[in-house]
Amino acid sequence: MLTILLQVIQTVIETIEKKYRKMMQYVSYSVLKDHQLAEDAVQESLLIIDKNQHKLEDLDSARAKNYIYTVTKNEALHMAEKNFKNNVTFSDPETFNNIEGDVDVNSFCDEYGFSAGVSIALNQLSEADKDMICYRYGGGYSFREIARMMDTDEAILRKRMERARKKLRKIIKEDNERV
Repeated sequence: MLTILLQVIQTVIETIEKKYRKMMQYVSYSVLKDHQLAEDAVQESLLIIDKNQHKLEDLDSARAKNYIYTVTKNEALHMAEKNFKNNVTFSDPETFNNIEGDVDVNSFCDEYGFSAGVSIALNQLSEADKDMICYRYGGGYSFREIARMMDTDEAILRKRMERARKKLRKIIKEDNERV
């Protein structure tokens, strides 16, 4: 019985690796700019995902892809901070919107009934703020789930979310005043 369970777990990780490896490498390399470090980040991400397989019900869902993307990006950022000892940012802001199945900011207009102005305003936020808002209001994740994905405390995430919403309101207000 234990052997069968281990085979199932290994099969899930192999499936994730086959299906999402290129995306994970691209995201990691976008942050680290080093192929070996990017590969290390992918491997570390797979270990994290392996420990949290229970969060992945359907490997083909946008929710699973979002989770894998976020874990990989956060692991790459963590490695960059550790290896480069300076403030590293995610260098490819378009990646978030280019990954098929991810929470696309522009899809808010059609799918969630938000105006085009909200989508434009979201694109003006930092990558982390945009991720939080998209996962919460676009993907339907709970604060607890987002905090786990972003490797932070739920109370800290709630405060960050409050600040991100304030920034978003300010951007929208300024855009409306210009019109």
